[in-house]
Amino acid sequence: MVILKNKPHIRGCQIFYLFFLDKKKPVIYIIQVLITRRCSPVAQLAEQLAVNQWVRGSSPCWGANHKKMTHFINKFDYNSGKFFGETKDFSLEHQCFNGMCLFTAVLFFISVALNFLIDLPPGLIFSSFAFGTIFTALYLLSRFKGLFYPCYWVALACGCMFVDTVWFYSGGIAGPSTIISLSILAMISLITAGTQCIVAVVILCLNLGALYMAELVRPDLIIEYKTDSAKFFDNYFTFTMGVLIISFVVHFTMQHFRSEKKQVRENEERLKAILNNLSDMAWLKGKNSDFTLVNRPFCEACGLSAGEIIGKKAHEVWPDSMAQQI
Repeated sequence: MVILKNKPHIRGCQIFYLFFLDKKKPVIYIIQVLITRRCSPVAQLAEQLAVNQWVRGSSPCWGANHKKMTHFINKFDYNSGKFFGETKDFSLEHQCFNGMCLFTAVLFFISVALNFLIDLPPGLIFSSFAFGTIFTALYLLSRFKGLFYPCYWVALACGCMFVDTVWFYSGGIAGPSTIISLSILAMISLITAGTQCIVAVVILCLNLGALYMAELVRPDLIIEYKTDSAKFFDNYFTFTMGVLIISFVVHFTMQHFRSEKKQVRENEERLKAILNNLSDMAWLKGKNSDFTLVNRPFCEACGLSAGEIIGKKAHEVWPDSMAQQI
């Protein structure tokens, strides 16, 4: 959406504000267009450029890149949205949690078959199936009911309980419990932040510390592996799954990071295209009133290049009388 607001005359100059509102983010770009004469052809030109070239994507400067970026975003959103939720309905953290619940449930059901093949205790096999069912339910509640934080804390509790189960049924410190805890830590770091992340990490560390202490005090509680091959396959499978989970976290984060980065770059190109198509001076200021973007007429008027202007304030570029107006 483009809104063009006409401000009253200020010391013989006409000031216009162009607001560009992104659909997905509350980002507002403000462009001040200084018109040195008391008429509005530049305003009409700016409005025409904004509507025809930006909204409809007809500008040759960035139209091709816009189509490529739109195709990339739509393809990624379609493939991930079917299972993790649409970007417009779920936050990045919520989408990642949905994916982790689904991925974890699948791994639990795979581990049921593997634990049976390597002859691990029946209690561990049953626990794997039970936790797989629980994570499937958490995925359904989070994905289709939108219950994020309640499901997150239940998932964390189930993760700690599964670590405890594996510890006592699969050789204690010699088993894969530590690897599982590191995988859970990777999930926590992505999904939450601040106090919630600290609380979750503390819970995970206390749980693991209690297990180490329990084995130190009561080693007879630990059920050892029946064979060395069972120990090898169990640890190797868990390590492989941990690598896959961490890879999923990194891949999912980087995909969204690249998408956001391209969107920012595209928005900058749009602003440059609009500014450079104006015949009068136009500029963009940051929060500290320093120039972040200027067009060619602005550079020609002050006799400096865009690189020399960016980052400076008005009084560093113009005389005091002109700087006050800008």
